[in-house]
This record gives sequence, C-alpha cells and structure tokens, in this order.
Amino acid sequence: MIQRLQPAYFFMLECFFLYFLVFVFYTRSGEIPSIPAILSIIIGGNLFLYLVSKKNIVNNGIPFICAILLSGIAYFLGFSIMSIVLCSVFLYFRISSFIKDSSLWKEERTNLAIVFYSSSILVFFIGWIFRYPYMNVLFGMVIAFTVLYSIGRFLQQTGDHFEARDVLGLSSALFIAVVLTVLGTLLIPGVKFVFIKIFSGLAVIASIIGSPIFALIEGIILGIKSPESPDDPFAQGEVGDRKETYEKIIPVEGIPSWFWLVLLVVLLIIIWVIIKRKSKIVDKEIQESSQIKLEHIPLSVKMGRKRKFFRSPSPHEYMRKLVFHLDEYASKYHLGRYPNETVREWFERVEFQKNEDLFAAYESVRYGNIDIVLDKHDAQRFEDMILKIKKEIKDRNNKKKG
Repeated sequence: MIQRLQPAYFFMLECFFLYFLVFVFYTRSGEIPSIPAILSIIIGGNLFLYLVSKKNIVNNGIPFICAILLSGIAYFLGFSIMSIVLCSVFLYFRISSFIKDSSLWKEERTNLAIVFYSSSILVFFIGWIFRYPYMNVLFGMVIAFTVLYSIGRFLQQTGDHFEARDVLGLSSALFIAVVLTVLGTLLIPGVKFVFIKIFSGLAVIASIIGSPIFALIEGIILGIKSPESPDDPFAQGEVGDRKETYEKIIPVEGIPSWFWLVLLVVLLIIIWVIIKRKSKIVDKEIQESSQIKLEHIPLSVKMGRKRKFFRSPSPHEYMRKLVFHLDEYASKYHLGRYPNETVREWFERVEFQKNEDLFAAYESVRYGNIDIVLDKHDAQRFEDMILKIKKEIKDRNNKKKG
C-alpha cells in the first residue's frame, strides 16, 4: 500500500514546490496565491495519473490535455496568467515523467530538496526587494517542506524494507525545522542587508550603462521625433500625454484575458510538437544502438505497451523484460526478488525450478556486453519457462489458502 501511495505523495510534494514558486508572481501585489487553485492541480493531477494507470495503452497527448485543462481551472480559481504558464509547463513535463516511470523518485528525491532550497533563495530575495508582507508564510513553507520531505523518505524506507527502520530520521526533521527557524530569525536579516547592498550597487551600474540603450529602444517603439518638431507628442514634457500616447500605440490593457489563454495554448502546442519530434529521433537512435536483436517479439512483451504507473520501469532488453515481469508477478505473493540479488540466488531462495539456459541468457545480457539473437523458437521456449514458474507460484498460494 505504501509503495502505491509514494508516487501520489511525491507528486503532491512537487505541487507544493510549484506553489512556493508561484509566490514570485505575487510579491509585487502583496497577495497570497489562490489555495483552491493549487489544490485543484494536486487533486486533478493525481486523478489523471490514477485513471491513466488503469489503461493498457496511453496516448502521448494526455499530459498535454491535462496541462491545458488543469491550468484553465486554476486560472478561473484565481491564478494569474504567469502562474498558469508555469503550472502548464510543470504539469506537462512532470505528468509525462510519472506516466513513463513512477520509480524516478528513487533517483530524484535528493535533487528535489536541492532544487527547492536553491530556489527559495531567489523567492526570498524577490520578496525582500518588493517588501512582501507575507514573508513568514514563505518561512513556514520551507519548514513544512522539510518535514514533508522527511516523511516521504521515511515512507520510502518503510516500503522498500517492509519495516520502519529510520524512525530517527523522521524525528530529526523536527530538529531541522527548529534549526531553520533559528537561522531564519538570526541570520537572514544580515544576509538580506548584504544581498540588497550588493544588488543595489549592480543595479546602479547597470542603469548607468544601459540607460542610453533603453532610451533608444523607447524612441524606436514610441516613434519619438525631434524635440524641435511641433508635432512631437512629448514636446510639452507632459507625463500624462506621454502615457496616453504610449497606451494608444501599445494598448496592452485593452487585450482581453482570453487572448492570453489562446496564446498559451498555441505555445504549448508548439512545445509539444518539438518534444514529440525530438523523442522520435531519440527512440530511433536507441533502437539502432540496441545490443539485442530479436527476430520475434511476442505480443505479451510488445515494446509499445505502457509502463504501469505504480511499478518500476520495464527494461528494453527481451530477457530482462521477462525476468522483470516474473518479479512483478512473484512480488504479489511475497516471493519477489530482493535488491542486489542475482536471478540465480533468487531462484535458490524461493526454490523455483532452475534452468541454466535462462540464467546464462539473462546474465550475458545483464552483466556482459554480448549480442544475443533469439529466433521465434527460443523466444517461445523462454516464455514457456516463465509461464511454468508463474503457475508454480499460483499453485503454492492455493495450497497455503487450502
């Protein structure tokens, strides 16, 4: 049960990180981003992943549809335009990753913490610049992320080892939260002062260097004429006239909100097409560089099938794929393979019927760099071996129940 909840839990944790980043777009206005909007993304994203896990074949357009739909809902629930752009990009790429391989978290858990704490520096700095009134909320979110992330690691250890080993790790999260609070109270004001002084100096230097360039760009955009010309709209030096003329030339405020949604959809379509073409090229290169040549691929292990959401990724090699599916089946009856255990050791431990041909074929692929050519007869023979072992597992389970 814990293993099934882990992908949903860590997807929720990523959405928590997304909500933290969205605060950047609200520091100027001094508001808190819409909580119902981010809840709709968390619930809707997990619902999409659950429905996808029930299908045998997944269309590549599902992440795109999910990104558009959930971003639209978040927009109507209070998110700004820039917020839904960020949410759309997040939903498309992360849901695609979770659909293809839900076990990515075994490699990406450390990276998530590093990215979160690194990004928090930028969020806090922008909040200080605009004197954001809810800085305490940001500090609280950092502490909450530390606790939730530690709970996620605790759940993963429990799911991997079927026992709660690192209870100390969970309790240490509270200690880390206290340390962060103390550091935030004592050190952050000083860090804030140093950062603001450094960046204010850089801003002055940049303004001195870039002011002629900005003036030239403004002149090109607004079509400013010579001051001697009587037709110059800015000859009087009136600020109000300058603003009115600028709004007539570039009526940004008059553009309806639906236009930005349409523009977002078009941009996402372009990004999706580019990624689609790139993925086809990568898949073609992988197929050309494959070490194993198959003259026959049975339908039961067809490469185009979807990887299950709540399972580890299925290998590309034929022999490893057969052993992988056998391990999945045996795990349902508590006869699965242990981490770092060879297939031969696994068969000896659970007393499966041994077959040297199967061991040799698997080990040559898994631990060596040998090309194996399987004809239709050999492929069927290995499939029959796996089916016999599965039948043996089922018979054992029926005897236990009887």
